[in-house]
Amino acid sequence: MGSVASVILRRLGGMIVVMLTIVTVTFVIVRLTPGDPAAMILGDQATTTDIEHLRHQMGLDTPLPQQYVTYVLHALQGNLGQSIFLQVPVTTAIANAAGTTFYLTLFAILISIAIALPVGIISAYWRGSRLDQIAVSLSMLASSVPSFWLGLILIQMFSVALGWFPTSGIGGPGASFWVKMGHLVLPAVALGLVNSALILRFTRAAMLDVLSEDYIRTARAKGILEKRVVLRHALKNALIPIITVIASRSPS
Repeated sequence: MGSVASVILRRLGGMIVVMLTIVTVTFVIVRLTPGDPAAMILGDQATTTDIEHLRHQMGLDTPLPQQYVTYVLHALQGNLGQSIFLQVPVTTAIANAAGTTFYLTLFAILISIAIALPVGIISAYWRGSRLDQIAVSLSMLASSVPSFWLGLILIQMFSVALGWFPTSGIGGPGASFWVKMGHLVLPAVALGLVNSALILRFTRAAMLDVLSEDYIRTARAKGILEKRVVLRHALKNALIPIITVIASRSPS
């Protein structure tokens, strides 16, 4: 129990250090960014007095160490400040986008699994065949394609040329659920195609390792149907590392 507790404490300590590092780096980057946040909020018509007053309200006229301590304390309380461009609290902006991000991530994962899992299994089963070579080549190509570039190509083809999907946005304030989901189709496809490349190659490698095991040969010697050997015996034992890779490649 003592070793488990020490491992947990080390993990917690490491997590605190990482979070503090992220907060510090974010603070430094924001402070080094050119421009005055108060002037950006008030616009070009603001007077010097108005800018100074807002700087005082935001605490930007205090020394940097004091600003840093205030920033960290607010972050610990869940107060991430006010968005300059949206004019709402940052936590509110994140909450408003959380639902869309969740569905986009879910759809992208489902698309990548639907492509990578069956193709990876077939590629491993027919190792060295023309189909295997094509699958491996396409996965290498997909892994080298930036998702943003693929997204632009999909928009040009299916939104601009064919008019099947909207070019941007998530629908108006009163848009229905299905209308909003329609806006996510092309982004999900772009992310799913790119992320399916690594999952496909890993599925193929995991299936190749399992298909060479003794218990697979034993199952075949017993006369079990080949489909059952591949899907129930081989895939079942290869799923654990595959699921790990899928979780690590989840898009956001």
